[in-house]
Amino acid sequence: MAWTPVCANQMKTLEKNLEDFGKARTVAVGVRLDSVPGKTARSRRIEVEHARLLSGFRPHGGLAAQLGVFRAADGFSERANIVADAGERSSS
Repeated sequence: MAWTPVCANQMKTLEKNLEDFGKARTVAVGVRLDSVPGKTARSRRIEVEHARLLSGFRPHGGLAAQLGVFRAADGFSERANIVADAGERSSS
Protein backbone atom coordinates (compact mmCIF):
# COMPACT_ATOMS: atom_id res chain seq x y z
CA MET A 1 0.00 0.00 0.00
CA ALA A 2 2.96 2.31 -0.50
CA TRP A 3 1.06 4.17 -3.21
CA THR A 4 -1.63 5.49 -0.83
CA PRO A 5 -1.62 9.10 0.44
CA VAL A 6 -1.36 7.93 4.07
CA CYS A 7 1.76 5.90 3.32
CA ALA A 8 3.29 8.80 1.37
CA ASN A 9 2.75 11.09 4.36
CA GLN A 10 4.37 8.55 6.69
CA MET A 11 7.40 8.24 4.41
CA LYS A 12 7.75 12.02 4.15
CA THR A 13 7.48 12.34 7.94
CA LEU A 14 10.33 9.86 8.41
CA GLU A 15 12.41 11.89 5.97
CA LYS A 16 11.57 15.18 7.66
CA ASN A 17 12.52 13.92 11.13
CA LEU A 18 15.74 12.00 10.39
CA GLU A 19 17.90 14.48 12.29
CA ASP A 20 15.70 14.26 15.40
CA PHE A 21 15.83 10.46 15.36
CA GLY A 22 19.62 10.63 15.10
CA LYS A 23 19.87 13.06 18.03
CA ALA A 24 17.84 10.61 20.11
CA ARG A 25 20.22 7.79 19.05
CA THR A 26 17.36 5.95 17.45
CA VAL A 27 16.53 4.90 13.93
CA ALA A 28 13.13 4.87 12.30
CA VAL A 29 12.70 2.48 9.41
CA GLY A 30 9.81 2.23 7.00
CA VAL A 31 8.97 -1.33 6.03
CA ARG A 32 6.91 -1.89 2.91
CA LEU A 33 5.59 -5.17 1.55
CA ASP A 34 6.26 -3.87 -1.95
CA SER A 35 9.13 -5.10 -4.09
CA VAL A 36 12.40 -3.16 -4.04
CA PRO A 37 11.77 -1.68 -7.53
CA GLY A 38 8.25 -0.62 -6.51
CA LYS A 39 9.44 0.90 -3.25
CA THR A 40 12.24 2.73 -5.03
CA ALA A 41 9.89 4.13 -7.67
CA ARG A 42 7.47 5.39 -5.03
CA SER A 43 10.24 6.96 -2.95
CA ARG A 44 11.55 8.83 -5.97
CA ARG A 45 8.11 10.01 -7.00
CA ILE A 46 7.39 11.58 -3.60
CA GLU A 47 10.99 12.80 -3.19
CA VAL A 48 12.00 10.70 -0.19
CA GLU A 49 15.75 10.29 -0.58
CA HIS A 50 17.32 9.60 2.81
CA ALA A 51 14.82 7.77 5.02
CA ARG A 52 15.55 4.08 5.52
CA LEU A 53 12.85 2.19 3.68
CA LEU A 54 13.04 -1.59 3.55
CA SER A 55 11.22 -4.06 1.35
CA GLY A 56 9.40 -6.93 3.04
CA PHE A 57 8.30 -8.41 -0.28
CA ARG A 58 10.04 -11.80 -0.01
CA PRO A 59 9.32 -13.79 1.90
CA HIS A 60 5.99 -11.98 1.81
CA GLY A 61 5.48 -10.30 5.16
CA GLY A 62 8.51 -11.95 6.74
CA LEU A 63 10.00 -8.83 8.30
CA ALA A 64 6.60 -7.41 9.30
CA ALA A 65 5.77 -10.74 10.95
CA GLN A 66 9.04 -10.64 12.92
CA LEU A 67 8.07 -7.15 14.10
CA GLY A 68 4.60 -8.38 15.10
CA VAL A 69 2.64 -6.22 12.66
CA PHE A 70 1.82 -8.60 9.77
CA ARG A 71 -1.86 -9.45 9.25
CA ALA A 72 -1.48 -12.85 7.59
CA ALA A 73 -5.21 -13.30 6.99
CA ASP A 74 -5.29 -10.00 5.07
CA GLY A 75 -1.89 -10.34 3.39
CA PHE A 76 -0.54 -6.99 4.56
CA SER A 77 0.89 -5.32 7.64
CA GLU A 78 -0.60 -2.94 10.14
CA ARG A 79 0.24 0.73 9.81
CA ALA A 80 2.80 1.02 12.55
CA ASN A 81 5.71 3.19 13.57
CA ILE A 82 8.64 1.29 15.02
CA VAL A 83 11.61 3.18 16.36
CA ALA A 84 14.69 1.22 17.42
CA ASP A 85 17.76 2.03 19.47
CA ALA A 86 20.56 2.82 17.04
CA GLY A 87 23.00 0.88 19.23
CA GLU A 88 26.57 1.68 20.13
CA ARG A 89 28.62 3.76 17.79
CA SER A 90 32.30 3.02 17.52
CA SER A 91 34.83 5.81 17.43
CA SER A 92 36.86 4.16 14.67
